[in-house]
Amino acid sequence: MEMFKREPKMQEFIDNLSQKTFGNRITAGKCVSCNKDVNTDHDFKDMKSLQEYSISGLCQKCQDEMYICSHNIDLSEGRCITCEENGLA
Repeated sequence: MEMFKREPKMQEFIDNLSQKTFGNRITAGKCVSCNKDVNTDHDFKDMKSLQEYSISGLCQKCQDEMYICSHNIDLSEGRCITCEENGLA
């Protein structure tokens, strides 16, 4: 899968910001959260997730953990129903 293409000046700005913020992890194919190796050809479930990686540096698992869960907490049991339903618990 090919990374999202941007205008060259915008890409340069993002690259500079990313390197300052995340070091070279995105360009080295690492998740900025869990440091897992990322294969942009196989590791993402759709183009939107791949584009999100190019922005945030989060692998698919970290994206799922961050964005899928709305933390539907069952206060009586102290567990997140949404995480359990999505296999994140």
